[in-house]
Amino acid sequence: MTLVAPFEELYRQAPCGLIVADADGVVLEANDTITEWLGTDRAAFVGSRLPDHLDAGSRLFYETRHMPVLALQGEVREVSLTMLRTDGTALAVLVNSTVRGDAGDVHTAIFDASERAEYERALLESRRLAESSEIRVRVLQASSGAFVSSTTEEQICGALLAAASEAFSATATGVFLLDDEGEYVLMAGVHPLDGLLPKSAPRASDAALVEDKTITVSVRDVDGPYTALVAALEAQRLDSVSIIPLLRSGVPIGVLACFFAREHDFDTQFADLQAALSRQAAQAIVRVRLQNELERLALHDQLIGLANRSVIQDTVGWGIERALLTHRPLAVLFLDLDGFKGINDQLGHAAGDSVLVQVSDRIRAGVRTGDTVGRYGGDEFVVVCEDADREAAASIARRIREAVAARLDGIPDPLRVTASVGVAIYLPGDLVEPTNDELLSLADSAMYLAKSAGKDRVAFLHH
Repeated sequence: MTLVAPFEELYRQAPCGLIVADADGVVLEANDTITEWLGTDRAAFVGSRLPDHLDAGSRLFYETRHMPVLALQGEVREVSLTMLRTDGTALAVLVNSTVRGDAGDVHTAIFDASERAEYERALLESRRLAESSEIRVRVLQASSGAFVSSTTEEQICGALLAAASEAFSATATGVFLLDDEGEYVLMAGVHPLDGLLPKSAPRASDAALVEDKTITVSVRDVDGPYTALVAALEAQRLDSVSIIPLLRSGVPIGVLACFFAREHDFDTQFADLQAALSRQAAQAIVRVRLQNELERLALHDQLIGLANRSVIQDTVGWGIERALLTHRPLAVLFLDLDGFKGINDQLGHAAGDSVLVQVSDRIRAGVRTGDTVGRYGGDEFVVVCEDADREAAASIARRIREAVAARLDGIPDPLRVTASVGVAIYLPGDLVEPTNDELLSLADSAMYLAKSAGKDRVAFLHH
């Protein structure tokens, strides 16, 4: 190939690689650009076969697709190939080839596509992360709704199993809760290693709960502390297990175990989603247990059977955390009976007890399913309403106030009882998260506003 002198330097230093090869792929001519990219010199490069400078996949494509199409059409545009530098590293390139002259020589322009390849990899990674984020949001939203609507531990464990199955694509999944003896009871899913683990063997589930972190064990952990678990995984032709703790305020509840038949990438996205699901599930289980405990504690209140002050404080605290998680409002209603002291003073404590029983029944009838009603002390009552904004809380307070104001059995009409209701609304946002005592105090202050405004009315305060 002969160049006119003024164009020779342009050819040698062109911003792309330029190669002339014969029909068999033997390099006849090349510019300095391509030899510099490949880390070779022109003398060594000319005379070599172009396919020998491609990786295995590109070489196969070049010989079975690129050259046949070139022979048929006379040119090929923007073919993506991978060349190999002399040090063995890969160079992503785009290739344009044209057949020229009677001898059928192939003129090829080669463009460095490293930045494009990196961009495409970044784009694919961004898409993968976006898809992962979409799955995470969908799973968390679905599980949050399922956990909120669950009324038993079995339902919560079933919801956790469904969420984990969608999120992690595990071969097998099991949800285990600790019983009173510290044993793990399978509540949902399957236990593929059941009967294969000696009772004396160290339990990875115990470590997950003690250390409050996910423990992952694979068949490659032959020198680790869980050799019995490794042997059981091998026996069931499983590759690994991920054990996620279910903890609440440091109290162990159980674990979620995900088993995988193939090697799995336990990346940050995986860990974050596991942690979010386990936190939601643990909160829901505590809520159900608290509700069950409320029923038990109610037996100690022989008069009206409502939750006591301690339980109400715990319920408000849990409601604040749920509001933060779901980004839904929380309303706390604080009621004080107007006129109750007069009944006690004039008719005696027996009549006062009768009033408290009737009023508590009316309050319970006026709230929604799932709301918690408690006696805070004396003639003070508290209602905790999750997912209740100002409008919903106003409707609940109105029903309660109207019900309390109705005539009471055994109480003369002149001794009328009404309710002053204070409502504190917590809307999760940028404000500092309140404590249970702060939200109760806010509702109490709102109640005094209602009293000072004339009693038998409702007043609101927002955190």
